[in-house]
Amino acid sequence: MLHCEDALEEDENEDEDATREWAPGRPGASIIGPAYHHLDAEETLSNEVNKEEELGPFTACPLPAEYRQVLVPWMREVCNARALSPATFFAAVSLLDRFLRASGEGATPPSLLQLVALTCVAVAAKLEQQQCASELLSLARDENGNLYKADDSRMMEIHLLDMLGWRLRTPTIYTFTSLFLHRVVNRPQDGQVVPPGTEAHFRELVLRLAELAVLDSELTSVSYSSLAVACILVAETEIKGGQMHASLKTVESLRTVPGLRDLSNLSAPVQRLYCLYKSLTSSSR
Repeated sequence: MLHCEDALEEDENEDEDATREWAPGRPGASIIGPAYHHLDAEETLSNEVNKEEELGPFTACPLPAEYRQVLVPWMREVCNARALSPATFFAAVSLLDRFLRASGEGATPPSLLQLVALTCVAVAAKLEQQQCASELLSLARDENGNLYKADDSRMMEIHLLDMLGWRLRTPTIYTFTSLFLHRVVNRPQDGQVVPPGTEAHFRELVLRLAELAVLDSELTSVSYSSLAVACILVAETEIKGGQMHASLKTVESLRTVPGLRDLSNLSAPVQRLYCLYKSLTSSSR
């Protein structure tokens, strides 16, 4: 956290992210991850789906889109500049959206958004990497252009934790994409989602799509588990020629995941994500 306090240490080992050792983008991870044990993997997935259900239905982030479309990319730049992990970035965005939902529309003045965002990044860095991020405070300024004081950031941190009910270890889109990737790569008998030899490229593509998903304000009302399925499906589409067709195997492969929501309602988020990806790739040519 911003001041490296130990208030969260009691809970740090009670609910460790099961994706920590093999999630995409982590140094040292092999292309296919560790040995796959189906029953253990299914239990982990079921637990994460249940945690998501306990949070209640996802609703659109109340922050105006024009603010969020600046704030979240800025958070990504901060994470990249400080060499923070993808897991930290996705956790920070989840904390931000949850805080804004809990606070309600208009409750957070625009002048405080930078401080809120940096607090989310700092807390996420503590959770995901056990890393102190006190230097992040120098990146935020108040409405008069002055640097925030230590007391300001400490109060914001406490306010954030109170609004979230001190419930910080909740699944993110990164949690689900990691778990789903581990499953589809190691369970071709459920449907050949990932063509042999494309595993590394497939993982990179899924991570890119997950970033696009959390950067987009229109997708904030979609659960992370559903967005993760959409990321896998769009990645499969691209790997297999760039056209949506009936022979795609993502839904078939993930249909039996314990507790996963009805996958028949994926059309809208898949189309949105696919269009975002195509727009990005077209503009980069």
